[in-house]
Amino acid sequence: MKVKEIPFARLALSFIVALFVFAAVYRGDLGDAAAITLGSAFIMGLFYLHRDAAHLSYGVPHGAATEVKTAAFLRAQLPSDYIVWTNVLIPNSRSSVGSVEIDVLVVGPNGVFNFEIKSQEGTVYGNEADRQWRLESSRGSGYIRNPVQQAKAQAKALRAYLRENGVLGPVRSAVFMPHATLVTRTKLSVSVFGTIRFLLAFILAAEPGSSPLNVQKAANLLLKGHFSVPPR
Repeated sequence: MKVKEIPFARLALSFIVALFVFAAVYRGDLGDAAAITLGSAFIMGLFYLHRDAAHLSYGVPHGAATEVKTAAFLRAQLPSDYIVWTNVLIPNSRSSVGSVEIDVLVVGPNGVFNFEIKSQEGTVYGNEADRQWRLESSRGSGYIRNPVQQAKAQAKALRAYLRENGVLGPVRSAVFMPHATLVTRTKLSVSVFGTIRFLLAFILAAEPGSSPLNVQKAANLLLKGHFSVPPR
């Protein structure tokens, strides 16, 4: 999930407009028509103020904040021989932009783990083969990209990149949706978790495979500048 610039200018402008209109209407300086017009603007200003403020958390957009908090929890709970990053770019010649982005990437002695994070709130309806999943919430309805397909595509690119560079070991995927409930009619090939402790257990319970992963070699390879934001 890309980290976009926070709209502080629009947030401040919405607040100023809302205060100005409220003051003008309250003092009775406006005629009926002007009061109605500016009253509508006041309501719109409050709407944009609320919408922008709702997406601010820890100084970053809501989706990015979920990724950062997920990574922070895993980093604090996993043993010291695990490495956790956010927003890692993996080279992929099949992608139109030349890479795929992994929201949270974990490297440990029992393998490499890529996690697709979805921060939307509400109920999500989707199946394995669906290109998009439907989201229903108190704010309305919409669609999100199928996170299972995203996680599988990321794992495929990650596995190929590691193999091409002589790093062998299991690559496992999962989807983490802490604020949504998933409703599906099909068995999913990628686990979907709604509780972060289950995500942690998923990592710790994974078998290392025929040979333990060379954690340092994998980490050095992934550290070669393939970050959309600095590793944390």
